[in-house]
Amino acid sequence: MLDPQELTVKLKRAMIVADDAVPNAPARVMDLVDGVVTLDPENVPEFPSTSRNNVHYFGCEQLVSSVDVDRIVEFYNGEGVSRFFIWLSPNGQLEEIRLWLVERGFQRWQGTGYPTLLRSAERLPEHQTDLVIRQVDAEEAAQYTSQIGNIYADPRFKPIFVETCGAPGHHHFLAFAGDQPVSAGLLTIADDLGVLGWMATAEHARGQGGQSALIVDRVNLAEELGCQWVSGSTLYALESSLENMQRKGFEIVFDREVYGFGI
Repeated sequence: MLDPQELTVKLKRAMIVADDAVPNAPARVMDLVDGVVTLDPENVPEFPSTSRNNVHYFGCEQLVSSVDVDRIVEFYNGEGVSRFFIWLSPNGQLEEIRLWLVERGFQRWQGTGYPTLLRSAERLPEHQTDLVIRQVDAEEAAQYTSQIGNIYADPRFKPIFVETCGAPGHHHFLAFAGDQPVSAGLLTIADDLGVLGWMATAEHARGQGGQSALIVDRVNLAEELGCQWVSGSTLYALESSLENMQRKGFEIVFDREVYGFGI
């Protein structure tokens, strides 16, 4: 199994590949600190999972200091952002980073946890389902825009599947009931890591094995494309999502800690 810090560095690269493909992604700042800083002053929601003002992978490749935390706070304050989040992943400075954050008024998020999972990119047997699973290209995805929109309950996610289809490093899958797509998922490739993302199923089609089958097909494609590892993340609150991944051999490697400023 990959060392958690090594996985973190790979996930940082995969995040950049993924964000590059989203037409309306928040502004990204890479030279402020060692981390991925995103900015959207018009989007200041209450919850971390819906925020577009975040710092990911802080200090995962270089040593950071309390001055870097001050720089982050000053940056968001200067942009008029009253609430933002720092998502901590494994690194050698976690203990002191936590202290710096608390000293500056950050609070640890007490909602659901955010596990990151991993398995080797070894071929899985087909998952039996009455749904038909297939990879789709940009032209086909565009034909199902409205139906795909119905798969994603969160309106922010509705356009992303179609908008990113065909982008480098991205592979899009749909599960069909008859001629209607009812479940969706993406595979993003960065170096030797495949990352599962944007997994969702229309409410009326849940429990039919669509997500498990989509996990299998994406793991198998990652193996075919030469990946050594496949990762994915979810929320503990989404019990079925976590259980589906664990049944397919994914293991929790770490939980991301989330600290909020202005919460």
